[in-house]
Amino acid sequence: MQRLIFIIILIAGLACHKANVFEPSQTDSGKTYIVSNEDTVIAVKIYDPNSGIKNLFVEKDGRAVVNNFDSFLEKRTFLTDNEIEKIVRTFNDNNYQTFDDPPRRENLDIFPHYDIYFSDGQYKKTTSIIQAPTLESNNPFITEINRISELILNDGLSIELFTSDTVLSKQAGLCITLVVKNINSSPMDFLFESETTHDIFISTQYPDGNNFIIWNLAHNRSNNLVTNARTLAGGSSSSISVIWDGKDNDGQKVTGHFYLYAEVLSWPGGTTLPTLISVE
Repeated sequence: MQRLIFIIILIAGLACHKANVFEPSQTDSGKTYIVSNEDTVIAVKIYDPNSGIKNLFVEKDGRAVVNNFDSFLEKRTFLTDNEIEKIVRTFNDNNYQTFDDPPRRENLDIFPHYDIYFSDGQYKKTTSIIQAPTLESNNPFITEINRISELILNDGLSIELFTSDTVLSKQAGLCITLVVKNINSSPMDFLFESETTHDIFISTQYPDGNNFIIWNLAHNRSNNLVTNARTLAGGSSSSISVIWDGKDNDGQKVTGHFYLYAEVLSWPGGTTLPTLISVE
């Protein structure tokens, strides 16, 4: 598959300019990528009294996701075949299929606990594990889950959102800059499944699905389902800046407090943490 190199942009300040974070490249219509429950290797819901609820998903094709329900932060990446094999080997070698550690209800508000689904293609099982201090360093499943979570979160992709201000007056627009950076020294390949490579959202409430979105950059844009591959050179950055005029998707002026966040719609990819802004 032919890949084009991202345009490397040196970021100096937050001057608004219009450019696409991901430049157009060839389409590979011969491949489709579908995530389904049948392809899930591991799915984990972690309940932590200190950091909230976190989800981890790993699919057979290497797709891996970590998201935090409370902060709305999400990271997506691809794991190698060796990493997938290591997960399966760790769970099978430690007899996960016969492991049983039901959560003790009185401990649910004290220690983190994990609801774990695992499948090696032949066997499927769901169980729960309490992360009590005496077991934390000894449980191989918790150790492997934490290792995979850190691997996804530290994949070398930085996604940040900057604004010219946190208050939008009636006379001026708000400059919003999305910056994508490959922190690794080696190139990073991205897979997109539609023509929309990124989106910027403004929501009336803390992000929770699409119900509260009043404006988004990709609204009414063509979003054909195609598979594109892009490459970002090691150590390089790319950015896009837009001006939001304080209007919703229907063109009506809005006032009040809103949440601003962005998403890079790729593997690897993810969302930024929401920023609170005000419109006078």
